[in-house]
This record gives sequence, C-alpha cells and structure tokens, in this order.
Amino acid sequence: VRKSDHAERSAGKLTQVVVVATLLIIAFGGWASVWLASRALRPLRVLGQTVRRFDSGDLAVRARVDATDEIGELARDFNAMADHLEHFRKSSLEDLLIAQRAAQATGDAFPDPVVVLAATGGLLSANEHAVVTLGIEPDAPEALAAAPTEIRALLETLRSHVIADR
Repeated sequence: VRKSDHAERSAGKLTQVVVVATLLIIAFGGWASVWLASRALRPLRVLGQTVRRFDSGDLAVRARVDATDEIGELARDFNAMADHLEHFRKSSLEDLLIAQRAAQATGDAFPDPVVVLAATGGLLSANEHAVVTLGIEPDAPEALAAAPTEIRALLETLRSHVIADR
C-alpha cells in the first residue's frame, strides 16, 4: 500500500511537471511564432510605408530593406523606379519652366495685347500691353473682372472657339 501511495504521489507530481512544461512550451511556441512572423513581415511593412509616402508626393523616399529574398528584390526595383521618376520629374519641370519663360518673353515682346486664358476662362498671363490696353489686373483673384464688358465678352467668344476647335 505504501509503495502504491508513493507511486501515486510520484505520478501526480510528474503529471503536474508535464502539464506545466507543456504550458510553458505552448507559451514559448506562441511567442516565437509571433516574433518570427513580425520579423519576416517587417520588410513588407517598410516597403508599404515607403510606397504610401511616395504616393503622397515624397519622391525622395526610398525603401531601406536589407533582405536578399524576393521582398528585397522588390524593394530594390521600387527604389530604381523612384530614382527614374524623380530624375524625370526634375528634368521635365526644368524643361517646363524654360518653355514657360520663353513663352512669357515671347508674349511680352509683342506690341499688341496678349492674353492667355485657361480652359475654364481664368487668366493665366497677360503682357503689359494687355494690362494697359484692356484694363486687366493680372494679380487680382478675378483678373478679368476689371476689364470692360465688351472685352470680357470678346475673350469668352475667342475662348469658346478655341475649345470647340474652331
């Protein structure tokens, strides 16, 4: 009977040890899987944040991913694309500014009034002769409002003909 009681107590203690060990192993396994998953997904989070910043207009942002797998390759491809777009944007903006200055200088050189209107009818630019002759105030929010009614009607007729490809 004594040996049986002793075996029962030993089995009970062993059961408790096995249960505690099992719970510890399960807890450690859960922690390890969460840690490994977050470590594996970190490059994707970095790439996602970079893409969102790039989409919001920050063309200088680059993905800093040290991975050598497909995610790292995707980050390197994204960075190359961002480099090309930033370079293209800078060169295109410079070309556009040069063309805009040339167009403005050409318009300013004419002895006649020159007015450039947006498709919506707003004033984009006017040379000095247009300001003096037509009574236009280019710096005012409603630049054409100060012009005489006949001038505004004529400009609207011309604008509508241009929009209608006539």
